[in-house]
Amino acid sequence: MEKDEKTYQEKLDEILLASLENGDSDEVMTQKGRLFMIEDHLGSKINDKTKEEIVLILEEADHLTEELFLTLENKRISGKEYGISANMINRKQFQKIAKLIGKENFEILFKCDPENIPDLGDPEIAADIYDIEEV
Repeated sequence: MEKDEKTYQEKLDEILLASLENGDSDEVMTQKGRLFMIEDHLGSKINDKTKEEIVLILEEADHLTEELFLTLENKRISGKEYGISANMINRKQFQKIAKLIGKENFEILFKCDPENIPDLGDPEIAADIYDIEEV
């Protein structure tokens, strides 16, 4: 890397700091960060419309897991159920992305096989954390 060339993290930091200075919402900052990641990893391998579709799929996953967490907080589901459902949402959304961009591009973007998407967390640990009986 040449001395004047910035690292991925430095470029991302600049984008996020500029977003903060612009008064962007957390959601807009996240969108900008995700678009940068997609552009950095895939560049012209996919078009801008597809890049935006990926961001929308990731945002949908965010919203679904946020709603799920509210359900957990309201004690309508257990910690274990939350963990299982959050992992399922994550896998489903990432499978949508894999279908959209193909296995090779998915592996470049996320550094994993779309057939072997890692879980967000262990449902048993979620149960230990959230299923504490109040005294």
